[in-house]
Amino acid sequence: MDVTIEPATPDRWDDVVTVFGSRGDPARCWCTYLFGDRVDYSDRVGNQEHLRRMVAGPTPPGLLAYSGDTPVGWVAAAPRPLFGRRLARSPALKPLPYQGTVWSVLCFVVPRAHRGKGVAHALLAGAVDRARSGGAAAIEGVPRDDRTGKHWPNPVAYTGTASMFEAAGFAEVERRRDDRVVYRLVL
Repeated sequence: MDVTIEPATPDRWDDVVTVFGSRGDPARCWCTYLFGDRVDYSDRVGNQEHLRRMVAGPTPPGLLAYSGDTPVGWVAAAPRPLFGRRLARSPALKPLPYQGTVWSVLCFVVPRAHRGKGVAHALLAGAVDRARSGGAAAIEGVPRDDRTGKHWPNPVAYTGTASMFEAAGFAEVERRRDDRVVYRLVL
């Protein structure tokens, strides 16, 4: 699939809504788990509004993938401070110390019809490009380790997979659990 990557800006809000859809985990969370201090999965409207306000802010909280004019994916990728306190408190997702500005790439949403076509890989490459052009010293992610032979269902692998990060040039810098690995790419 030929994919282009664009920042999630207010004029693309309808495309964000299209990608998140109306069913499944993305339609409940709206990345509020990552960007908010608390999340209520039963409050879909409130969570959607929270992300809408973030998209309307000065720093886009993520990127959209397009096949032609059709939105086919999302990734939450932004400077660490945009993610709020939840990141610092999470045993699995907390950032590692680093000198300079670090971006985090933490949540991929690819609708079922577009999976397996390289959309998540293109989103990760786009996140690297955007972090680099934004002056970041490094970009980090905390994907699931798929190199053990374990298959992670899509809702569990929302942070990506280790093999995808390795293919993009990231290096493992810390193992949190058997299934969570911190990857960093120095820019």
